Amino acid sequence: SIAKKSGDKAYIYLAILACGMQNSITSVLTSNLVRSTHFSGISSDIGTFLGQTLRGNTVNLPKLKTFLGLASSFWLGAFASFFMTEAYGSSSLL
Repeated sequence: SIAKKSGDKAYIYLAILACGMQNSITSVLTSNLVRSTHFSGISSDIGTFLGQTLRGNTVNLPKLKTFLGLASSFWLGAFASFFMTEAYGSSSLL
């Protein structure tokens, strides 16, 4: 199957492609009200709002700041949980 051949990582790229397509379809169908995949939706919005801001359109600047804060919190939490799990194992969940 395409999903998992010996050592082939094509399944990762297919999952990324699927998430991006799902985001774009739901964005188009809901006029950008809904992002259906977890973090890739925020990443898409950050890219869109950053592009608008660089072109001089600052209407979505508050949203850009909010999403940058959310993205930073997500990554800080991910790294913290990784290192806590490495140091303390399953006890880090307590």
